[in-house]
Amino acid sequence: MSYSVGVIKSDMGGCYHYRVLQPFNELRRFGVEWRTTPFLPNNLYEPQMDTLVRWVEQFDLVCVQRCFMLPIWERVKTACQIAGRPILFETDDDYLNLDTYNPCYPELNKPGVLDGFKEILRQADHITVSTQELKDIYYIYNQNIKVLPNNIEHINMFRDEHMQHIGEDGKVQINELFGFCTYPSYVQFPTPDKQMRVEKLFRVGYTATPTHREDYMSTVQPHLEKFLKKFPNTTMIYQGDPWFPQVGHPSGHKNVIFIPNQPHDLYMQNMRNYDVGIAPLVPTIFNMSKSPLKLLEYASWGIPAVAPNFITYSRTFTHGENAMLYQNGREFYEMMCHMAENHDDVKRLGLNAARLVHETRTEKVNAQERYDFYKSIIENSPRPLRFIPETANAT
Repeated sequence: MSYSVGVIKSDMGGCYHYRVLQPFNELRRFGVEWRTTPFLPNNLYEPQMDTLVRWVEQFDLVCVQRCFMLPIWERVKTACQIAGRPILFETDDDYLNLDTYNPCYPELNKPGVLDGFKEILRQADHITVSTQELKDIYYIYNQNIKVLPNNIEHINMFRDEHMQHIGEDGKVQINELFGFCTYPSYVQFPTPDKQMRVEKLFRVGYTATPTHREDYMSTVQPHLEKFLKKFPNTTMIYQGDPWFPQVGHPSGHKNVIFIPNQPHDLYMQNMRNYDVGIAPLVPTIFNMSKSPLKLLEYASWGIPAVAPNFITYSRTFTHGENAMLYQNGREFYEMMCHMAENHDDVKRLGLNAARLVHETRTEKVNAQERYDFYKSIIENSPRPLRFIPETANAT
């Protein structure tokens, strides 16, 4: 039996890609059709609620993604009650324990906003989150919470036109020395005049938003600087916002490539050039409830990570098997040195990480659980009988 889902989204970045676009596209093989809108439907020629109800009635289930504004939620909730449709709230972040440096913190802490978000949690028929830790945080407001982990597609998902010839080490060949650079699209690394020995190439990658500035600078920055002094030929490849090359990168180290924010497919393609990825975090409640998405993205290319040994990552990855998980800055430095000096270990960890993704963390593997969950919501939600006027001619 086929179903239809309407999604009201409030995010167009990675959260939308991993929590809406990717999983719902996979559900099409189960006969699930879905549509999405970033705005509530509006029609100048009729009351707004009438327009919204007619939009809701097209679907068997309505999903509201990452909305923390109670007035918007209440309009959709009312329309769903009128139409007799279940409403699901989807989020993969802990808005109740935002760190003060998080860009969302000022907005969520305006008068009444956080209380309104708690009311959204209470009113939702069901909630979906990405981790058990996030479920535990929201559970006091709503017990109908389902954990649907973030998954990552295998590299075969990317279109051939973005592919580029790579060298013997599985990476795009690069020059030995770089200054600070920016690129508007997929990075085209020049081929060196003199072929370098593969084992001399070591590229450390980091992808981060402004949220992660504190994660990096207050935990591993001095230890990374120490590492780069010992291995000056290491190339740092940073993708994201410009804070890293401005204040985060050691001034004495010139081998760095900065790639600004990109569309998701280009972001993933540029990641393929890493040998090792890093993913530092400050040990806060907010970070402990996050998913290991950054490590999954690295792993989808067979790239191992050096990351903190927090539940964020250790719930999925195993130290020494498919990642290197450190307890402190000293261990971070030692593990980075080990990776730079042991290319066979880098390859072993990367292959194991890729195998983990392929076998357990793709939407193809996990779509059945998501489908069964949505199906149970739809089939166990009674629809009210609607009045339909008779159309036969009176005699």
